[in-house]
Amino acid sequence: MRWLVVAAPRPVRGRLARLRLRGAHITGVLDLAEAVVQGAIRLQSCRFDEAPCFDGGQFSVLELTDCALPGLTAVGARVGQECEIVGCALDGTLDLRSLSVGTCLLLDRSTVDAPEDQAAIDAQSLAVEEDFSAAQLDCRGPIYLNSSRVQDALGFRGARIRGDRAYLQAPELSVGGGLYLDRGFANDGGINLYGASIGGSLHLEDSTLTGTGERRGEPALQLLCATVGGDIQAGQGLVVRGCVDLRDTTVRGTVVLKRARLHHPAGTALKAERLHVGGNFNCRDGFVAQGTVDLRDARVGGSVLFEGAELTGLAGPALRANGIEVGAEFNCCEGLTAHGRISLSSITVRARLCFEGALFDVPGGEHALVCRRSTAAELALHPREAPVGIVDLSHTRVSVLRDDPATWPRSLLLEGVLYDSTHPTLPGHQRLPWLDRDPTGFAPQPYEQLAANYQRHGRDADARTILLANRAGCAPPLRGRHGRGASCRTSPSATATGHCAQCGCSPCSSRSVPRSSPGGLPRPPAKALPGTSSRPSTRSTCCFL
Repeated sequence: MRWLVVAAPRPVRGRLARLRLRGAHITGVLDLAEAVVQGAIRLQSCRFDEAPCFDGGQFSVLELTDCALPGLTAVGARVGQECEIVGCALDGTLDLRSLSVGTCLLLDRSTVDAPEDQAAIDAQSLAVEEDFSAAQLDCRGPIYLNSSRVQDALGFRGARIRGDRAYLQAPELSVGGGLYLDRGFANDGGINLYGASIGGSLHLEDSTLTGTGERRGEPALQLLCATVGGDIQAGQGLVVRGCVDLRDTTVRGTVVLKRARLHHPAGTALKAERLHVGGNFNCRDGFVAQGTVDLRDARVGGSVLFEGAELTGLAGPALRANGIEVGAEFNCCEGLTAHGRISLSSITVRARLCFEGALFDVPGGEHALVCRRSTAAELALHPREAPVGIVDLSHTRVSVLRDDPATWPRSLLLEGVLYDSTHPTLPGHQRLPWLDRDPTGFAPQPYEQLAANYQRHGRDADARTILLANRAGCAPPLRGRHGRGASCRTSPSATATGHCAQCGCSPCSSRSVPRSSPGGLPRPPAKALPGTSSRPSTRSTCCFL
């Protein structure tokens, strides 16, 4: 066979020289190392006893279809047109290191079963000028595509990588078109795309990814410091058992995780710190994450959407997005369920930050929502049920604050909160219970802010009500009928209504009360001094004075 392809006879006039074999049993070694073959080599349904060698050779066309081989090596080979290894069964390594292909490389429907200590496919520094397709590929062992370059699309649609060492290693991969790991793609190990450059979109629909941990080389998908020119389409059908790591990656389009399921309850299900997204970050309509979703210091040009998602944080917060910048809306509403804390401190949202219809499943005494030092054009805080946990909005600045008295949190921190208007616009006495929910104690600034808001909208009577409650909250405890050092008021809202919550007295009324002796019993009537009245003395029982 070597003689036929290397020293081929003169071709018949009008015909091209080529070698075609079908159903052949090749007993020796097909050694075409460093050979220069002008014609095409097409082998169909052939069986090799020894692994063929094409190292350093130059070929026009190389096609192997439905062949059985103990392995194949083509290190440093050059194929001017297409290179096809389709439907073949290999019991050893497919070694394609530094292979150069002028048009397409096809590995569709092939099966590679490598020994435990060897790679299934080693294609480091591969160069393909058009498409690289490995649809329905079945590998037992790792695949290496380190520093490889594919000019157009790279597809592993429906492929499966199995075994204890089943992982796809492709750091510094360069793909001019899209990368397709979808349509039933399954990987029992991790996918390493560190520093990859993908000109098109990354497709992960209907895929199953499995990782072993969060450290380097262990995540189910490791897309660190990468660039994606299109979208990340990882929506319907994606199931991940392990961590998805998108840190320091730039996506010029949209990230779609709609209806995806991420399962890593022992740690972080999605790491996306410092992720840059040009469009939306879409986790709507059935997105499920068991493990923390971490978006700290991310930059999203469009909206962040978690409507209808279910987030569970067993070992940490359900959602942690401190320092994120969002160009449009940040929606945690319309059916979002958070089993764990949501941390959104120091964030910037150009439009609305919405929690309408959200459910915070956090026990009392723990933080349900932490949104400190943040800025948004509008804050909509009327969840599905009144949160039992603590809601902390300290030092947040919004233009419009929307809420619902029926779903006010039981514990609410409003120290330093600034807003231009509140909706609905309630009378002052109805807003007072909203202010009186700070578990750390009385703070005057929320009263002053609400009073200033009422004055700005011409509601002076409501502003006076709030200022009166603020004065009550600032007054020191007085010695009253409740004992030494006690006060008739229990909360500013109680005193602002005009009656003490403990004894029911009118705080701003004066009535005759017999002076009590130190033991608590009424004093006996004292004799009137000359020129004075003998009537019992009167004192004011106002709790503010």
